[in-house]
Amino acid sequence: MRVPVVAPGVLLAGAGLGAVLTVVTLLPGPVGLAATIGLLCAGAFLLVLPNARTVRSHRAPATSTTPPR
Repeated sequence: MRVPVVAPGVLLAGAGLGAVLTVVTLLPGPVGLAATIGLLCAGAFLLVLPNARTVRSHRAPATSTTPPR
């Protein structure tokens, strides 16, 4: 019998959805909606953060990088 492999993203999405539903049901109206939007934005930020990299410009700097004499 083969055991299905579940991607970690599916487990994280399930946990996130559970957290969002809990916040929406526990907090009243607009507060729950605002908290839900905050949770979704924070989750999206945390998912994107490890993939972010610095972008290096190939142009010359706008100001001189040598100290004045």
